Amino acid sequence: MEFGKLTRGDGKIYIALRAEVPSGARVRVSSRAQNGNDMPALALRGEQSGSYVVVVPVISLAQVVTAHVVDGQGKTLDSAMTTVDPKKSAWQSKRNTLLKDAATSMRNIDADPRIDCANIRIDRIVLFDDSTNLLHGFICVYAPNYRNEALNNANIRFVGTDGSLLESSKVTVFGESPIPVTADSPDGARLIEFSFRLPVLDADFFIWVSFPGGSAPDGFVRMEASRIEQLRRDFFFMMSHTSQGEAYDDWFRRIHRTSPLVIEAQKTAHFEIEPLFSIIVPLYKTPLGFFWEMVESVRSQTYSKWELVLVNASPEDSALCENAQRAVAEDERIRLVTLDENKGITLNTNEGIRAAKGDFLCFFDHDDILEPDALFEYAKGINRYPDTDLLYCDEDKIENGHYFDGFLKPDFDMDLLTASNYVCHMLTVRTSLVRDLPELPGKEFDGAQDHNLTFLIAEQARNVYHARKVLYHWRVHQQSTAGSADSKPWAQEAGNRAIEAHFKRIGVPVKVEDSTPAFYHRVKYVMPEEQPLVSIVIPTKDHIDLLSTCVDSILQKTTYRNFEIVLVENNSTEEQTFAYYDQVSARDSRVKVVRYEGEFNFSAICNFGARHASGDYYLFLNNDTSVITPEWIERMLGPMLHRSTTACTGAMLLYADDTIQHAGVIIPKANPDHLCHCFPADSLYHFSHLQRTRESSAVTGACMLVRASQFDAVDGFDERFAVAYNDIDLCLRLRERGWSVVMEPTARLYHYESASRGSDFMDARKFARLHSEGGLFRERWGKYISAGDPFYGMHCARESARYELDWLREDWELWTKA
Repeated sequence: MEFGKLTRGDGKIYIALRAEVPSGARVRVSSRAQNGNDMPALALRGEQSGSYVVVVPVISLAQVVTAHVVDGQGKTLDSAMTTVDPKKSAWQSKRNTLLKDAATSMRNIDADPRIDCANIRIDRIVLFDDSTNLLHGFICVYAPNYRNEALNNANIRFVGTDGSLLESSKVTVFGESPIPVTADSPDGARLIEFSFRLPVLDADFFIWVSFPGGSAPDGFVRMEASRIEQLRRDFFFMMSHTSQGEAYDDWFRRIHRTSPLVIEAQKTAHFEIEPLFSIIVPLYKTPLGFFWEMVESVRSQTYSKWELVLVNASPEDSALCENAQRAVAEDERIRLVTLDENKGITLNTNEGIRAAKGDFLCFFDHDDILEPDALFEYAKGINRYPDTDLLYCDEDKIENGHYFDGFLKPDFDMDLLTASNYVCHMLTVRTSLVRDLPELPGKEFDGAQDHNLTFLIAEQARNVYHARKVLYHWRVHQQSTAGSADSKPWAQEAGNRAIEAHFKRIGVPVKVEDSTPAFYHRVKYVMPEEQPLVSIVIPTKDHIDLLSTCVDSILQKTTYRNFEIVLVENNSTEEQTFAYYDQVSARDSRVKVVRYEGEFNFSAICNFGARHASGDYYLFLNNDTSVITPEWIERMLGPMLHRSTTACTGAMLLYADDTIQHAGVIIPKANPDHLCHCFPADSLYHFSHLQRTRESSAVTGACMLVRASQFDAVDGFDERFAVAYNDIDLCLRLRERGWSVVMEPTARLYHYESASRGSDFMDARKFARLHSEGGLFRERWGKYISAGDPFYGMHCARESARYELDWLREDWELWTKA
């Protein structure tokens, strides 16, 4: 055998090799860098008999490439060696290219999938933090002697262009699946999904993949710094088009803000119900520029039935007193209450409440700004829902005339309110309900006075109206809470007290703790002495490696005492499966096995398992999950103990690389989708909502806790949804009854998605079934889909589940509703 000419391309060196290879023998190549490190090396078949192409990486060091012809027993029949110098190889490649030498035909012959090398593609980057990137991709290999365990144990290494071996913090192989056979994709082709974390690099490197025992061919690919940077830009681009991204100011001004034409039309509109709004503004050493911007934003309201109650708690500030008096003189709707001293924000506000004459009380900070249609939108909501007792709107922040951090809020959610005061601005409540309180709140709630009042009114409100528009601008400056959490350190404790007071009033024992970041809270529900029985229903078929991992994690980690495990056996064929059933049920009396003998139908299997369960709650769990949080059942059960109207709770499910598989399901005028799929598990994205207990339109059936009585009341899962949409359909039918579905992100499990059943997209029959079930879902829930998800920002893009902004102008809708 003999090495020939070479060429270079895409960070690789391609070297011609002639070799006589007897039947049953093969060519094996290796490369070692000058520093002693092994380098990737491939031997690819050429177009002619006896011709091969050896592929090695372009690195800055010389490397020795060795080729062997070995027989079936591994005996060497022939060998050759060559030294590849980086500078010399560059010169040779340029010369061959200029001469149009035939050697250049070898260049990039491994760019597309081949049967004799693995093809590696990176499709996205997720930024975990400032120093770590997670790269995700796929490996396409030809594995005629397919062994699942071999492909799932792929050896993935990283090589620098200096010949060094790079450290990766975590490499995850998710699993593999077959690729449909085509003329270009021979039988035995498999697709392996993987991800890895690397420090942020600004230099090229190589991804090198090999498989134990030669079960599949090796492969490597050069990741150029420019390619990595492009993937990062793609990630940043997606992030910049969210309500917290750089594009928000432009979106608000050009797309979202009500146009001047509609503003003028609103000024002549009349409502059947025309309430008087009392806008209460406590003043304390308010900068005059901020004061007048606040006043003018009220005077510019297109709805004219309002009074502005200024409560001045800084009588020593002569300039502010003078300007407040001037405002009163200029508009008879402005009134002034002057206090002898500053009593704190809560007591100052109480004075404004006592002085107010309106039907509704609006709480407005002295340095903030309203959009001109804020009260118009509130009046419109009251006319649409006359029993409304509490209103709020979307908001953003403003600094030096720049709008940012748009908070496109969900509709009213008491569970989310116990985690943070997301209602916040502009809180508006029916005056009569405040007057009916036994007493007005005290100064112990300073810093969380709005949060506390929201609880007091929401506990008795007939209807809460969310004006789905950004109508309030929260000013950022050095002294504001919006600008710095450190500006009001007492506000965190006051928030905890407000939440504790709420739970005390409704008779639910809890512990309230600080959470991250500031002004967020975590509620820990105290379990009753008599714990209700929770039946964990697990459909399963073979795959004992998955099932045993799942069951062992439950038995070994779960701190909740009163549970049973119902394994629903569905047509397993492996002897070890039944041996495991006998072993695990003998080992722990809480485990029992029931047999469902029909064909696979997830809904029917779960219903069958529920009929054989004894619990007050059914916890439906996939067999390809494993527990992370020991208190997972307590945390999922807690919101259901909070309110009997909570029928279902879901958990946060993570992929093995600690990215999100499930954090709630949304239906944003499109197909159901998992919220922020593949984001880092601990992401504080979009006002930390991923980390907060909150209502959701639906949660996944892979881990779903349902109150047995409410599950039975809706006849369980609809068995027409054999595989897909069954969990979402169940959640929507529960919600149709007036019950809520809650997402509990502090309960966490790993989920190895579809590992037990395979992908529906790889099987024509399964894909047809998926399409049919999707049609049934859209037919049943078309009205819900067209309305948009009430727990997802209504101004987020319909095709996205990542809070990306919707850039479609909606003035026509506002006009027709005006």
